[in-house]
Amino acid sequence: MKRRIVCFCLLLVLIASPIAAATVDVSSIDQSRLTYEEDVDYLAIMMAACVDGSETALLEGAKAELQRNLKIESLGLDYAPTAFFTTYETAEEIAMAIAAHMITLEVTTIEDHPVQFRVVAASKNIRYGPEAEYDRIGAFTYGTVVTFLENGVEGWVRITDGEVTGWSRDLFLAPYEGGRPTIIPTPAAVANNTVPPPPQAPSAPGVSGGEGGAVVSNSQDDLFWLALTIMHEAGSNWLSDEHQLMVGNVVLNRVASSRFRGSTISEVIHAPGQYAFIGKPGWMSIQISERAFANAQLLLNGHRVLPANVVFQAEFPQGSGTHHTIFCPTLGSTTFFGYQ
Repeated sequence: MKRRIVCFCLLLVLIASPIAAATVDVSSIDQSRLTYEEDVDYLAIMMAACVDGSETALLEGAKAELQRNLKIESLGLDYAPTAFFTTYETAEEIAMAIAAHMITLEVTTIEDHPVQFRVVAASKNIRYGPEAEYDRIGAFTYGTVVTFLENGVEGWVRITDGEVTGWSRDLFLAPYEGGRPTIIPTPAAVANNTVPPPPQAPSAPGVSGGEGGAVVSNSQDDLFWLALTIMHEAGSNWLSDEHQLMVGNVVLNRVASSRFRGSTISEVIHAPGQYAFIGKPGWMSIQISERAFANAQLLLNGHRVLPANVVFQAEFPQGSGTHHTIFCPTLGSTTFFGYQ
């Protein structure tokens, strides 16, 4: 297959969004504690930040530039340090400068600086073309790392995992570099207010300990497992946001309680006898809604709708007493949220 040449960089320039502020303010970055990793491609992170264009993404791009400069200095590499994010005024200008720099470094193929994503939905359909009307040719499951190939219209991107190549919406694709996700959200995630929290490495611990609203997670794995639980337990479109938030709040209360097995969201919901959907046929292929992700995100950011000692959710009274009930006229059932 013929490799895409450096015009890919110019494509990124065309789709980058300008920012309002003049240059990026890096004063919030503690440069005295800055570190770098030898196998991380910081140029790719910098370019991905320009593609996003938001202030948060550009700050991460500026941090990546500082890390790249530190890497050059520490390893004695034959490259000049750069200051793109503090010199130029818009994401477009920064991207253009990076693209020109890549040309001087004779970086001529996307494979030299691939932009990779990690799937953070249970399943993402892959289609033959950049519209929902095209035939489905496969699906990528949660955690799959894919390589960006080209942009289409209205948030469609062409991606590959090395075996299947096709088109998908960029929603729930988290940029991924050097073995861990970056915190650069995709444009569609920003527009739909479903931006994941700043992620850690996939092996990092999840939510643990704490009281009520004090528990906040920044792990994409926690976001996925909490959204998946909300979708299975209260994903029907006729159920309210309050219902979804209560389901997710119970999960976080169980994580914080010593009564339940596990110190992470994944461990708590996988504990024997706790959540009936675990292990059922097709349980991982369910399509998680944007609303479920957004409500999970809200909870992981510290929002709470239940007291910390409400740890039961069932269609019958459970625990030492009932805190709240929700009646569903569509199914004719009542959900009980009970105290420990």
